[in-house]
Amino acid sequence: MAKRAAGKPTRSGIDALVDKGFTVKQIAEIYQCSVNTIATIKSRKPQGWREDGEFRNPIKPEEIEAARQVPEGTRIEVDNLRKAKPGDGMSWGVREESQIVKKYPHIVLLANGMTVDYAEVAMQMREEKEAACL
Repeated sequence: MAKRAAGKPTRSGIDALVDKGFTVKQIAEIYQCSVNTIATIKSRKPQGWREDGEFRNPIKPEEIEAARQVPEGTRIEVDNLRKAKPGDGMSWGVREESQIVKKYPHIVLLANGMTVDYAEVAMQMREEKEAACL
């Protein structure tokens, strides 16, 4: 383990340690502070960090751009919160497949009347590739 870093953690200092391959948990130990402190300095929400000190797998801008290129008529699965599971009074909705009818700059209109953003479409593309979507 590395020695204690001098002074308070800075964004550039943290970035340098990340580039060297240290995890956020290890960086927090070096600076003797919490993982949430490191997350705040990195200008990310602390809720995004897992207990092991790694950041969750965010959707990247190139994935959003790829989602914008999906043609109309593509089928995706979404959670429809308007429908309840039969016989379940406390249902969180059902997962159903729907087709993209119209694309707008920030959202997509589906055949079932719902709208989703391009981040949801990108998540569906990840699931098709069986990529991690935490």
